[in-house]
Amino acid sequence: MKKSLELVKKEDSDKVSPLKSIVLLLEELNDFDESLKIINKVLRINPDEKETIYNKRITLSRLSKYEDALIKILINKL
Repeated sequence: MKKSLELVKKEDSDKVSPLKSIVLLLEELNDFDESLKIINKVLRINPDEKETIYNKRITLSRLSKYEDALIKILINKL
């Protein structure tokens, strides 16, 4: 069972890594709306991806969605 979980995590990681790179590129281009779409895809694959959760809060702030960013911060502290 443990091996199966490790394989799932590895598979998720393989899917997430290229998407995270795309997020960084989009943010460099100041395309925060598209970045947020990719961030949400990453979080659907792996909802506990801490770096992506952090990036979502930053991206929401850059989109002036401060309330959403604050809610995301509070939810992840619980």
